Amino acid sequence: KLNSIVEEFVIEKLDHSQIQEDIDWFKTKGKQPSTENLVVYIWRQIADKIPDPAYLYSIKLQETPTIYTEYYGPEGVR
Repeated sequence: KLNSIVEEFVIEKLDHSQIQEDIDWFKTKGKQPSTENLVVYIWRQIADKIPDPAYLYSIKLQETPTIYTEYYGPEGVR
């Protein structure tokens, strides 16, 4: 189930896109497509689509073996 959620709401939206031009969340808020912003965007796209009792704990986006960003969601959300 998680794979299909990620495919539909993340991969299909980001793959082959010019993120700053094609994705409204980046375009309208003037956000750069950094890993820090991408993990927040991805969280917002999928967190509420994961069926109970499961929940999204974290997102890790890795650029290289030693450069990555981890996000645990907005404070107070669980």
